[in-house]
Amino acid sequence: MAKLILGIDEVGRGSLAGPLCVGACVLHLRSSGSERDWQTKLTDSKLLTKARRKILANEIKQRALAIGLGTVEPAEIDQFGLATALKTATRLAVANLIKASLSDTHSIDIETPPKCSARDFSMTFLANFTRDSLPFEEIIIDGPQNFLEDTFLENYVINLNKADLLIKEVSAASIIAKVYRDQLMTEYARDYPVYAFDRNVGYGTKAHIEALNRFGPCPIHRFCYNPVEKAFKQNGVNPDYLSELTFQNFPNALELAVQSTTKSLGDHAESIVVDHLKDLGHKILARNLKTRNYEIDIVSKKSNRIYFTEVKYRKNGNPLDAVTPKKRQRMSLAADSVMDYLSETLNRSLDSLPTPILAVASVSGLKFKLNGWFPIA
Repeated sequence: MAKLILGIDEVGRGSLAGPLCVGACVLHLRSSGSERDWQTKLTDSKLLTKARRKILANEIKQRALAIGLGTVEPAEIDQFGLATALKTATRLAVANLIKASLSDTHSIDIETPPKCSARDFSMTFLANFTRDSLPFEEIIIDGPQNFLEDTFLENYVINLNKADLLIKEVSAASIIAKVYRDQLMTEYARDYPVYAFDRNVGYGTKAHIEALNRFGPCPIHRFCYNPVEKAFKQNGVNPDYLSELTFQNFPNALELAVQSTTKSLGDHAESIVVDHLKDLGHKILARNLKTRNYEIDIVSKKSNRIYFTEVKYRKNGNPLDAVTPKKRQRMSLAADSVMDYLSETLNRSLDSLPTPILAVASVSGLKFKLNGWFPIA
């Protein structure tokens, strides 16, 4: 007896830039001639032309029982790693599909709630559904990994190599994800033209690698991938997209300059310091900013001063003991490199920029007590 199958496939695993996307699709049973006929057109998305993929994607959207998409942005791939990103995107895609099957539309874009990462959201979202609400009886995932392991769906899964070629539901999921992601990369190409994302869709072609090494990475590159990390160490962040900014929008300029290397580590002590600085009237510009010389925990601005804060946490003892002269020197070099970068990018002299101030915040104990925030230079 035929079963309703949920097909799942990912797109963008090996890309150096852009999001990871997972498609999920349930097709109607192929009992009628019309269903059998149109589904024979489905195959591995990589074997189809771009024009053909678009035509089939529109047909899938109109005729599928339900579809879902899950995406994870480069910053979360950098933060949690590719393996976790694949689980996250898969769970978001399945949750999207289940929710869509309960609505009047074929698909719904699930937005991650504010202040909640896609990873955190996906880990709990599937718990909102029960077996009775499933619009499928079996799940087939392309490849050897069960990305739904440790969820109530794990026993529904069959892993199959080349499933995107062999199973029509997986083919459809592959096509939907590919068309969606390619369109995103085409839009990014307008923002970052030197990388030709509309042609390479973020993959490491020869021309893409050459542009990466010449100009450095941009905000949608994955900094945990070796070619991007190497280019960043050599060039820093590509400043081209800042060329028209003026000194009047300096805070925005700095935020743009560092957003590609900022990783929200979820560190509780650091979050306490951020809240404290906001109470003091600071504008938080960046967290965990990587420069060529050092990683700065918090960058903030107040009045005409910019503060580079090192957060020190210890369960016991004095956290400030860890701020050695060598560490202070590295902090100073990092602050200088940021100011030099902004001076060049904004075409302003260093004297006209906000004064850089080094600072240290002290947090200690199991209850994360804030001992204070201290400018040190």
